[in-house]
This record gives sequence, C-alpha cells and structure tokens, in this order.
Amino acid sequence: MHGSAAGKVANLGWHLLIKPDYLWRYVSTNPARGLSPVELGLPWISFAAIDFLSAWIAPGHRAFEWGSGGSTVFLANRAARVVSVEHDPEWHAKVKMNLQSRRLDNVDLRLEPLDEEDAENFGDTGYLAAVREETWDLILIDGMLDRGPDGEFGTHREACFHLAEKHIRTGGIIVLDDAWIFPGLRASNRAKSWREFVGVGPCRYGVTSAAAFFY
Repeated sequence: MHGSAAGKVANLGWHLLIKPDYLWRYVSTNPARGLSPVELGLPWISFAAIDFLSAWIAPGHRAFEWGSGGSTVFLANRAARVVSVEHDPEWHAKVKMNLQSRRLDNVDLRLEPLDEEDAENFGDTGYLAAVREETWDLILIDGMLDRGPDGEFGTHREACFHLAEKHIRTGGIIVLDDAWIFPGLRASNRAKSWREFVGVGPCRYGVTSAAAFFY
C-alpha cells in the first residue's frame, strides 16, 4: 500500500497489534519460508478477506477469477465449479500442475495470453470476455495490473470490474484485490454495499486490502 518504508513497517506493526491472532499465520506464511500462495493453497489477499470467503462460499457456488494461483486451489476446495483465466504461460503451467497434484478436477483453468503493451485493445481479448459465459456467485479480480494508454495504473482490473458487474448474480459478490488502488470503483459501483478487508496476508511482508462488493 502507499507510504514510506517506515510508514509501511509501522502499519504492519499496528495491524499485528490489533489482530494478534493473525501473528502466527503471518509468520508461518512469510515469504522468507520460500513458499508461494499456490503451494499453500491460499489466495494472495489479506487473511481477513480469506476468512470472510471461507465462511461465505457454499459448496454449490460457481466461481470465476481473473488471475490464477493459490486462490484457484482455495476456490476449488470450496465451490462446485471454478473458471480461472491466466495470462502468463509459465504460471499457468505451474498452477495446472499443482491442481493435478491435488486432484482438483472442478477447475477450468484457461490460458489467455495478453500483449502487455497493448492496453487499448484489452476490451477485445478472450481474457476479458471469458466472464460473459454465464452469471456467477463469486467473481475474484486479481489478474494483471497494467497501465493504460494514458499511463493510468490498474486499467485492466477496472475493465474487469465493470464487466463483472454485468455477470454477477443477485446475491453474489465481486472481490477486488488491491482495492486501495481503485478509489473510483469504491465510490461508484452497482453494488448494494461493499466491505473492505485490510490487513496482513500470506506470502507478503506488508499490509494489503481487498474489497467485497455485494449484489
């Protein structure tokens, strides 16, 4: 999140102080251990958001996500069906192998490569369009962060969010990772309400945030 190095350290200490039950989880999943979220089977979001999703997801739910990884494993262990779209071939192969080793066969893991230099044509990509196939109980937006043609940050996730709002079922939720980057989406959306989950998470040193939008 924003701020100086000293400020980030202070913020980390504060969050561990007010949420001491996260301390062991933070230490046991620290990047120094050399494990990635996909190896841990955990989304790369805050523990508060993970705990919320653990309680919210039901066995019959259909989930869609932009950006695969530990979240794919996490969702596959809880939902009936998961469609996960990934743009990076090497990461796609790693996630696929992990899913196979866990014998999780309820995931449709798709590779949709992107030209990272071509933000203008992102709207025409199969990566973005995959969500249109049906309506979903849960849509997780945690894919590539990129800069648009005018240099603005995070335009791909903004495009994903706007399209996701058209394909989330009544009673469903959209989860946006790194929500602090997108004040405009938090201020203007179609959701009935939204909630932000700020705090420490697995495989990261600092504090992060994710927001859940309720439809």
